[in-house]
Amino acid sequence: MGVLVTLQEGKDHLRLTTPAGDAGDPDLQLKLDAAEAIIVDYLKVADPTLFTGDRIVQQAILLQFGALYRWRGDDPETLAARASEGYQGEQGYLSPVITALLQRKRDPTLV
Repeated sequence: MGVLVTLQEGKDHLRLTTPAGDAGDPDLQLKLDAAEAIIVDYLKVADPTLFTGDRIVQQAILLQFGALYRWRGDDPETLAARASEGYQGEQGYLSPVITALLQRKRDPTLV
């Protein structure tokens, strides 16, 4: 994937100053690709390039990327930390901030 947000944009969003080609870049790229896939899946589009240059979609990807980076599951205290910070999201759902950003861009679903 990786067509809507570059790794450098992702690193800038996280305020990481590691050089290009850093040993941590492959892990960051995996998280960025996953974030993009999550957002594209939520938008229900077959061709993610339709959103090339769309700043709202890019911001949603960056927010999801930040969440995947922060809550990467390598810390045994992750769930406790999320609870102590007042995380109210339901498991399996996007952040309300992200869904609010994308609401107008998402194809509606008939239930």
